[in-house]
Amino acid sequence: MKPTLPEPYTARPATIDDAAAVTELMNLVAMDVLGHPTTDVSEALTDWSSPSCNPTTNTRLVFAGPRLIGYAGLWIEPPYTVINGWARVHPEHKNWRARHGSSMAWHRVRHRPGDRLCGR
Repeated sequence: MKPTLPEPYTARPATIDDAAAVTELMNLVAMDVLGHPTTDVSEALTDWSSPSCNPTTNTRLVFAGPRLIGYAGLWIEPPYTVINGWARVHPEHKNWRARHGSSMAWHRVRHRPGDRLCGR
């Protein structure tokens, strides 16, 4: 079962070219929750270069039209035995998260049978 998004939302995997936009989104969420930014572009590039995170299969970006409003990812590649999943939604789209859930539906589809899934 592949999760679907309502119009006008679309999703796709992240690419290296998305690192700055994802960093901006992550810091907008951090500012909303913590009052200060928590990451920089180098962290996204390091994460996506790790053998434990394949951006093509382990990340999803959600757009409202052309605007990035969500980012979800998984650390799922071997040798990990516990999957670490996360999702961030733009502060202006908190209602989207409430109506359509986080990325957990995608996480459930992506993980392998027998894997332990923990989210943050």
